[in-house]
Amino acid sequence: MRADIRTVGLIAFALASACATATPFDQHFEAHRYEAAARAFHASPELHEQERALFRAALTYGSPQSPVFNPDSARALIERLQRLYPKTRYRDEAHRLAALLEEVQRLEDRAERHEREVERLTQEVAELRRHIAWLETHVEVRDEMLDMLRQVIERLEGEARYKDGRIRALQEELDRLKEIDLGRAAPPRGPPARPD
Repeated sequence: MRADIRTVGLIAFALASACATATPFDQHFEAHRYEAAARAFHASPELHEQERALFRAALTYGSPQSPVFNPDSARALIERLQRLYPKTRYRDEAHRLAALLEEVQRLEDRAERHEREVERLTQEVAELRRHIAWLETHVEVRDEMLDMLRQVIERLEGEARYKDGRIRALQEELDRLKEIDLGRAAPPRGPPARPD
C-alpha cells in the first residue's frame, strides 16, 4: 500500500511538472496509456537524451500497475538519467522509485522462496503419508513389534500434522504476499488533479 502511494505520488509529480504536452510520449503518459507511451518512447531516440522523458519512461516501466511493468528497464532508465543528469531535478523521485523497485523485487523473491518451501514440505508430507500407509499394511508381527510400529506411526503422524501446519502457515503468508502484490497491480486511477 505504501509503495502504491509512493508510485502515485511519483506519477503526480511528473504530471504536475509538465507545463504542456509536447510529444506523443507525453500525451500517452499523461493519459495513463503506458503501453503506447513505451512504444512512443522507443520510437523517438531523441527522448532518450531528455531528462523529463527519461524519468517518465522510468515511471512507465517502474509502476507496478503499469501493463509494461519491467523493473530492469526502469532501473536502466534511472541509471541513464543519473548518468546524463547527475544533478537532475528528479533525483529524489528517482531514488524513491529505485527503492520501490528494490522492495518489489524483495517481495517477489520472498514469495518465490515461500512457494519453494511449500512445495518441499508438501513432498515431504506425501512421502511421510506413503511411509505410514506402507507401515500400516505390513503390520503382521508379534505384539511387541506392533507396539513399536504404532509408536513410529504416531511420531510420523505428529510430524505430518506439524508439517501440515507449517504448510498452512506458509500458504497464508504466500497468499498475503500475493494480495500485497496484486494490490499493486490494481488498475490505475484517474489522473491526479493538477495544482493551480
